[in-house]
Amino acid sequence: MLENTSNQFKLLSKRSKDEKNPFSNGMYSFVMYMIDYYSRVRKQLKLDYDSFIIVQVVLSHNLYKINKQNNRNTTYNNLNTYWDMMLNKYDEKTNSKFAFSKLVPISISNIKNKLTISSVCLITNLPKETVRRKIIALDKKGILKNDKKIGVTVGEGYKKIFANFVPSTVWETSKLISEWEKQGIIKNLLDFHEKKK
Repeated sequence: MLENTSNQFKLLSKRSKDEKNPFSNGMYSFVMYMIDYYSRVRKQLKLDYDSFIIVQVVLSHNLYKINKQNNRNTTYNNLNTYWDMMLNKYDEKTNSKFAFSKLVPISISNIKNKLTISSVCLITNLPKETVRRKIIALDKKGILKNDKKIGVTVGEGYKKIFANFVPSTVWETSKLISEWEKQGIIKNLLDFHEKKK
């Protein structure tokens, strides 16, 4: 890991010798984007950052399943419908027409691959007790759901995050990319990536 970081640093230093490479402008835009993101997590969602990252890990697991099921062709509106179907219509007892199992079949392999508290710990490097405590709190808020059969998944309260936080994040990200495009930073990043290969 350190060797890889050292190589990246050398490559970045070499690229930065070019006076036309506006690294500080790009870094400033990115830092401001990150500060705004962190601030919105606390202000809009009323979550500490560790809890938010746990939600993102759970979300990534759900998105992975949805993408796998739909060959990654899910639009924003389709995804909104999926949350509704997954959150509102899931009835384990009746296995209703719009059950989550219809979206992502709950087979033996899926149950084996369910997201657990231990899995979240491995991904986030947070202590198990911290993750357990925060998942319980997020479950109480309805943002996550911790179910013995299907594991940790998004809860009813996630719809509010999807409706409010996701569009503003997409907007802020598009502003950052637009700014980078104007400054020529996108090209520099792509060049950097190609040379890193």
